[in-house]
This record gives sequence, structure tokens and C-alpha cells, in this order.
Amino acid sequence: MDNLDTREWLLTNGLGSFASGTICDAHTRTYHGWLSAALDPPGQRTLLLSRIDASLELAGQLVELGVNFWKSGAVAPLGYRLLQGFEVDPVPTWTWSRSHWQLTRRLLMRQRIEATTW
Repeated sequence: MDNLDTREWLLTNGLGSFASGTICDAHTRTYHGWLSAALDPPGQRTLLLSRIDASLELAGQLVELGVNFWKSGAVAPLGYRLLQGFEVDPVPTWTWSRSHWQLTRRLLMRQRIEATTW
């Protein structure tokens, strides 16, 4: 897996909330997650969304794109083997592919969320 599990990315919204992880999409640190929200900006951060494991179903076959490191030492699923590219600028972007398909995922974080009354 080379250094896919040691190279990390960070996305912030400028208000105290952030997302972070590794290029291979495995969580190797306690604070890795897709939404650590600052409930009382800029502090009181709470992990609200750890991750969503990506998978595809193609012609009845499940293709898992995620990666997990288990306490036993096992690594499963092995989605990093299909990872063809990762870009951090302007936002974290993963590209997985095989000869007959390609999937790109981008992670975005809004700078501000406007409150609405109903």
C-alpha cells in the first residue's frame, strides 16, 4: 500500500469544523472523519459523520472501495487497490477505476450554513 495510509488530507470551513483522513480512505487516527463540527465555534468539536463506505454493484458483483485496518492486523476491504488517483486541491478527490468503469468522489464543506425558519 506504499504510503497511502500515512499521507493525510485536511478540509476546513474556516469556522472551526473540519474533515480529515488518509488518501487510501482508512481511518488511522481518532480525529479522522468527514464532519467534525464545531458546535460552539471555534471549539466544542464533535464527530458527527465518521465515514460512508463506498461500494458499487456492477453486473451483480459488489465492488468495495473502502479500506479498514482491523485490530487483528487484517486489512479489508481492499479498495485502495482500485484507487487510481487522489487530489487535495481544490477539495479531496478520489478516483477509482478498472478497465470498464471509473468513479470519482469529492468531499466538500460549506463555509457557512444559513439558518432558515419555517
